[in-house]
Amino acid sequence: MKKTSLIVSIALTQMLMADAMSDKASNNSSGSMMMQDSGVMNTSARPMIQGNDVYMFGQAIYWQPQEIGTNYARVSQPGGAASGQSVTNIEEKAIEFKWTWGFRAGIGYDMDYDQWDTKAYYTWLHTSREANASTVQQIATGPGTGFKGIVSSPVYLSQVSDGSDNAAASWELHYSVIDWDLGRAYMISKNLSMRPNIGVKGGWINQHLNGHSESFAGQTAGFTGSTKQTYKQKNDTWFVGPSFGVDSKWNLGNVDDHYFNLFGDLQGALMYGHYTNSYRQSGVVNGTLQYPSNRTMAMVVPMLKAMMGFGWDVNFNNDTCHFGLKLGYELQYWFGMNHMVQNAQANQAGDLAFQGGTVDVRFDF
Repeated sequence: MKKTSLIVSIALTQMLMADAMSDKASNNSSGSMMMQDSGVMNTSARPMIQGNDVYMFGQAIYWQPQEIGTNYARVSQPGGAASGQSVTNIEEKAIEFKWTWGFRAGIGYDMDYDQWDTKAYYTWLHTSREANASTVQQIATGPGTGFKGIVSSPVYLSQVSDGSDNAAASWELHYSVIDWDLGRAYMISKNLSMRPNIGVKGGWINQHLNGHSESFAGQTAGFTGSTKQTYKQKNDTWFVGPSFGVDSKWNLGNVDDHYFNLFGDLQGALMYGHYTNSYRQSGVVNGTLQYPSNRTMAMVVPMLKAMMGFGWDVNFNNDTCHFGLKLGYELQYWFGMNHMVQNAQANQAGDLAFQGGTVDVRFDF
């Protein structure tokens, strides 16, 4: 009798436990589906305010462009090959862009759908730089004598056998890019959040190069004349295509509801592009155009962007507004953006990079 009662008790206990586990599993499954449907499976990491879900942001950028293939002159010493002396040293003179200010401005919206957010923004930067190089003419009689020479780029002057005594160039760069993205910021741990995003990037990067050189027309001791060569070149590129990236925020802590963090953002884009390059060179001697060139070509434009730095966030006005400040270092790398003619025979595409500081101010209301 006791054994029977014990067996019945054990069976009832197992049935009750199985039923409870089944109910719990059912509730969890139902709850998971509800959480998935409502879009709160991962806690949102965007600023939580009681506002209109609209935010605006502006950035001051202080960047230095760097580009492959900005040579404007080549200095050979002690003399050009045509002078009868061997060239012992060749120095390439290139444009080095200076640090310059630009801006980025945009607007965003926090959506109710799955707590996504979207934003659009425009980035602008314009810079120019002038450079020159010169040397002293050295003419003498006798075998093995000659002079120092500068050979001007991008076209090595075919009219001049001995080079130039001075060369100058000015280079302008216009950067205008429009971005739109769609993403969701969510917590993946107590103090770490991520925001994967996809979007569209488009815009244009235009470059203009103007230069001239004063050239010797002979190498004999009695020669006193010279020719002047000028050239103008444009390299205009537009592009559009998909972008993708991920933003991360590493919360360091808070003091009186002031939150401090480190952030790191990565972005890439693979775009369809089209460039137009025109080149004109003229000489004062006969005033005719030499090496006229016009090229247009479709191309693939890949780019990468990385940014990291320090951030500060705070809500105010009874949690109806939010203010954010970020200070960071930003690097952008654009592949194959320089299609300037480097000489009369060759065409080399150089990469373009931007690097420097970015200050971001965001206001949610």
